[in-house]
Amino acid sequence: MKLSVYGFNDLVGSFGVLQFDEDEIGRFYDILLKTGIDGIRNISSKVFGEDLRSISFARGKLIYRDRIIEMIYLRFEVEDNRMYIFEVYRESVFVYANTDAKQLYVDVVAFIKEFLKDVKLPRSLFIGF
Repeated sequence: MKLSVYGFNDLVGSFGVLQFDEDEIGRFYDILLKTGIDGIRNISSKVFGEDLRSISFARGKLIYRDRIIEMIYLRFEVEDNRMYIFEVYRESVFVYANTDAKQLYVDVVAFIKEFLKDVKLPRSLFIGF
């Protein structure tokens, strides 16, 4: 076996957590399942403004302590080398990107609004380091 590990001191990365309001729980998750990878690819290209280099879409389960939680995993790689990883749960979304926090905020809001047209803009806690 061979293992290579790389670290970059000047690499930009941002994390975000989106929590749905009670009337929004499950909607985004269900819409993603119905839309499927081809529909998500078309919407993602529109939101991110370029063709996608790659897209991953998987459905599975997260075991957190003794709790089993349904989840969807999405990963997008854009031609300009941006990368986004979404872990979508019924009640929330965890997202990581290799962009700064402001760009991640703009892209996540635009992406979610493509699926949930009537979603309220997030009451944000924006933290930058």
